[in-house]
Amino acid sequence: GVRPTVDSFNVVITAYARKGNQMALFSWLEKMLNDGLEPTVEVYTSIINSFAVLRDAYGADEWMQRMVDKGLQPDIQLLSTLIKACLRADEVQVAMKWLDWMSVEGFKPGVNTYVQILGFHADRGNVASAEKLAATMRAEGIKPNRDFYIRMLDCCAAAGEAFKSANLLEEMEAEGILPGATEYGLVIQSHARAGDAVGVGKWLGFYAEQDPNSQPNARTRRAERAAAACLRNYGEEEVLARWAPWLRQCGIDIDDTPAQARSTEVTPEEIELFIARFRLDDSATKALRGESPEVQHAVLSRGTLERSLNPSSAVMARINEAHKLLRRTRTDAFNASGAVMGRNRDAKVQRRRQQERPSLPYVTLSAGGFSKAALQCGEQGDSDGAIAWLAEMKANKWEPTVVDHNAVLLGYAMDGVSPINPGMAVAYLESMQEQGVEPDTNSYCAVLRCFTETGDVEGALAWFERTRNAGIQLYRHHIDSVLAPIMLTGGSLTDALLERVVATGTTAKQRRASFDFFVIKLP
Repeated sequence: GVRPTVDSFNVVITAYARKGNQMALFSWLEKMLNDGLEPTVEVYTSIINSFAVLRDAYGADEWMQRMVDKGLQPDIQLLSTLIKACLRADEVQVAMKWLDWMSVEGFKPGVNTYVQILGFHADRGNVASAEKLAATMRAEGIKPNRDFYIRMLDCCAAAGEAFKSANLLEEMEAEGILPGATEYGLVIQSHARAGDAVGVGKWLGFYAEQDPNSQPNARTRRAERAAAACLRNYGEEEVLARWAPWLRQCGIDIDDTPAQARSTEVTPEEIELFIARFRLDDSATKALRGESPEVQHAVLSRGTLERSLNPSSAVMARINEAHKLLRRTRTDAFNASGAVMGRNRDAKVQRRRQQERPSLPYVTLSAGGFSKAALQCGEQGDSDGAIAWLAEMKANKWEPTVVDHNAVLLGYAMDGVSPINPGMAVAYLESMQEQGVEPDTNSYCAVLRCFTETGDVEGALAWFERTRNAGIQLYRHHIDSVLAPIMLTGGSLTDALLERVVATGTTAKQRRASFDFFVIKLP
């Protein structure tokens, strides 16, 4: 019969890549390699796209590196796809690595590539990183466009950088780009976030001249609400009198705007932005949309989910905790009224009654229910909460597994309810061993993350060596997490530290502070 060619294999591989079916994709790749055929640029492109579909930044990064090491050159479109996948996975460092590679190899990234990364920083209000990226773009001779300035203004609005946002408008005009309602609205948001009612009144004048109601959008509506709230809380009477009628024409009534101390509601637009920003799944989205304003406010007021490994689970945990708090508040009010004075509040009596009534939800909770609750605490950086759930688990005759203990280690590694604590994480892992629970890869990696997140280079290296000595298999992204704080040390110390990393089992090949790890093999 006729032997299939590389193009034939690529048609099949591309079809599976579009569906994100990597099991079938790599099966066909193995058949192609067994036939003695080498992957082409098109094959690598399909594989990298499959990782992009799954938002697997490290997988896409690894296969792009393999492609480059083979002497094959990716095109701008593939590099942009990789960068976008990294940003969707919240791995901006990997995106920056390939942006730097493009510049070194002679590829000239377009302004839209920089705008994508700026969007990542804008969502987090990281002005310093956005300014550094903007300086790099200008040094490359890339001229900013309107989208660039909007993203920079988004960043200033999120961080309350009022003066920087005003300077950006001057830069826009110098570049020949006339600001519109959207840009002026973002400057207003910056002043409102900073509590500068005078500045809000000043920029409302420019904003009103643009007729924002002709083409309203989410940014202009947020600007109007922010302006009304700032003027209500911080504005002088004459400023309020001047702008109240105009804002009323825009559908915003300052008198109906809650004062700062009474603001307990969030708008539908804020809910939708929260859902989109953290990419909540369908269950979490439906649950959050269907909750009362009090619960929605409690969820959003707890801040960002960018450090959460599973934002959807974290949202569900926040919703549950908000319901518990509301029930507790209502119960306390009911108790204060004297309606339950005859209730026996002795904790031991209550525990005995709970055990005598097995139909209660908290008695019939399965081991999986306790595990899920502990994991939710861990994802929120609440190690004490995770330990408490494990104690409840034992009280109900369930023995925690290594997965359950890993939730506690995750709590020590996440910056949330409690600060990151490497010392406590190491102590807890050792206590696991004393109890006869053998730590796994995730256990050691959680402790490693504690050291890397706190920038403790020596601690990270020592734990890295201990992990290797324990026979735990580590992968490239674990190495990258150790390299990041090392590269910040600078000078001759950097070389000495890198040599220690190499000595733990990596290859000596180093390219732009990135190592190929020996455990990564072709399928």
